[in-house]
Amino acid sequence: MANEPAAFRLMRKITRTSVFAVLPSLFLLLVSDIAIRYWYGEPLWKFAGDIITRRTAEERIVFRKPLARSDAVTGYSCIPGAHKISLVKGMARIDFQATIGADGYRITSPNPSAPEHRPQIWISGCSFTWGLGVNDDETYPWLVQAALPGFRVRNLGGNGFGNIQALLQLQAAIANEEELPRAAVVVYNDFDLPRNVAAPSYIAMMNDSGSAFAHGDAAAAQASFDGDGGLHISFAPLFQVPPRAAQDPTPAYETAVTEKILDGISDICVRNAIIPVLAIQSRLAGDPIYEYAVKKGWVIANLWVDLDERAGTRYRLMPVDAHPNKWAHRAYAEKLLQTLRGLRF
Repeated sequence: MANEPAAFRLMRKITRTSVFAVLPSLFLLLVSDIAIRYWYGEPLWKFAGDIITRRTAEERIVFRKPLARSDAVTGYSCIPGAHKISLVKGMARIDFQATIGADGYRITSPNPSAPEHRPQIWISGCSFTWGLGVNDDETYPWLVQAALPGFRVRNLGGNGFGNIQALLQLQAAIANEEELPRAAVVVYNDFDLPRNVAAPSYIAMMNDSGSAFAHGDAAAAQASFDGDGGLHISFAPLFQVPPRAAQDPTPAYETAVTEKILDGISDICVRNAIIPVLAIQSRLAGDPIYEYAVKKGWVIANLWVDLDERAGTRYRLMPVDAHPNKWAHRAYAEKLLQTLRGLRF
């Protein structure tokens, strides 16, 4: 060792120093990765990618083929078949498959025709119910169907739907003398208010999704008041630029129209021995629709999970999209099942 060249001694010293410097850093990275996985449900490298992509890229939905078509009942519905869809943001990407049945709605079991003659539960809602970003067997209507094999659970949700579609679906079923559900689960979010009146901001959002549609004559259901203060339903054409001066109605107006929609659904339920359930995915506190439904005797199911970005990414399709992920759908299913199992069918 005494005769060892100075260069070798220097190299050994650098190696020793590097090891003592690198090992603590590696240990810190390992601890950080474990902590990130525990708190956010994803590894450190994905968490870092989340921070980068959410700040520098726009979200995109990539369709291999058109997903939606015009529909005489709801204005638009989905095209039957298997659809592979991707949510993309920067270099991050989530692929999922959505299988649409012959009725234009997403399936809730591997064999959709098996429970046809069983009593039905309808779940009507938006993309949170339809299941944007998750596979068929990860959607909460599918999980509810699996937990309640004695029923036929239908996922009547649609991307961009509000609550007006639930009323239209029930009205059409009565007009066509179709079997009605034992329970009608109307899923509500506070962002449904402008959707129910087809507000200009909502129409603009839908117009941006044109690549999803196979037909240019699709429309959005639009609820308003008639001359006598009753509910009037019309259809606003999609893919036409609204007038620049158009402004959204006031929140008070949107709320009043949505209350009328709930009244229409409730009336149908009373006349046909259907149990009306309002499943609320947004916060209950201070929500006027929640308070109105309670006053009107609706069964309430509190499905809220925290999708706020500040709460972390446990329930969100991060880093690509803010829609609920499979963990949120599991929570929705558990919460809704608690309510459904307490009903007297």
